[in-house]
Order: sequence, then C-alpha cells, then structure tokens
Amino acid sequence: MERVRFSRPRRALHAGRYRRALAELLARPEPDDPSWWRLLAWARWHLGDPEGIRDAERAARMASGSPRCHRAQARSRHQD
Repeated sequence: MERVRFSRPRRALHAGRYRRALAELLARPEPDDPSWWRLLAWARWHLGDPEGIRDAERAARMASGSPRCHRAQARSRHQD
C-alpha cells in the first residue's frame, strides 16, 4: 500500500524532480508514517536543506519503534 500512496512523489524523486516531490509530500502530510518522512528526507536532502538528515533520522526511529519517537508523537498530539 505504501507504494500506492506515495507513487507520485516517488516517481518525481526518481526523475530528479525534488521540488515537485517535496511540494506533493507537504500538500498531503502523513507525519505518523515513516515512509512519508523517508521520502521527505530524500527530497529535502537533494535540495540542500539540512532538515533532510533530521527527517531521515526521525523516519529511522519511527521504523525501529524507538520510544523516544513515540513520546514526541504523543506530545505533538496533546499540543493540537
């Protein structure tokens, strides 16, 4: 299912269209999905944005089930 949801930004990234991919990802944020963070990191990194590495680290923590990441998610939900 991941490939279906993120197929357009993924194709844009593979074609080197990083700005387009970034715009598509930001238009439909899915902050609870580590795949979204991975693709966001890919686009930002190639555009020279230092946030890209932080996004990649966050995706890795989420995918590994790190409690640190889950606490941060819980805090952000309570702030909304």
